[in-house]
Amino acid sequence: MKKIIVIALCICCSLHNTVFAQMDNEDDTHTLMIVIPEVALLDIETNEVSKNFTMTFTHPTEAGTKLSNPSSNTTMYLNYSSVKSAADPTRSISVSIGTNVPGGISFFVSAGSVLAGSFGTAGSPTSPISLNTVPDVLIDNIGSCFTGTGANKGHLLTYSATHTVASYGSIVAINTPFTVTYTLSDN
Repeated sequence: MKKIIVIALCICCSLHNTVFAQMDNEDDTHTLMIVIPEVALLDIETNEVSKNFTMTFTHPTEAGTKLSNPSSNTTMYLNYSSVKSAADPTRSISVSIGTNVPGGISFFVSAGSVLAGSFGTAGSPTSPISLNTVPDVLIDNIGSCFTGTGANKGHLLTYSATHTVASYGSIVAINTPFTVTYTLSDN
């Protein structure tokens, strides 16, 4: 009889301590967060030793003639990467020069069409820009894109300088560096 009571007691205890687990369904979910940061990076590249260069007006060799304009510089490339926010769908690149250009002289920069190796909405160059202290848009309607990095990628920049005959009396001899600034910003 003791055996039967012990067995019955063990069965009751095991029924009382039954573990209940959550039941699985045919599906389940969890959250996956995707983060894409805004990107606005800009760089000027060249195959030359330095990004700095000199534009020299050539002095006349015959009395009574004017200065000759310097040759254009086509050694710089504008590279950029852009990932836009939904709130600001486009960007632009503006350019300015740090100090006023001397009278009688004009400096210009233009950007060529984006070169092969660019993907996304790289934007469109505007007309040549006369460089001055007020930023002016050089490339407009930039969306999410990348132009590639290094020389021969992005937009070829062409710098030129001229004197104006009508303002020739304002020209003075100088040997001065000018800082050219490019800015990638939301429209």
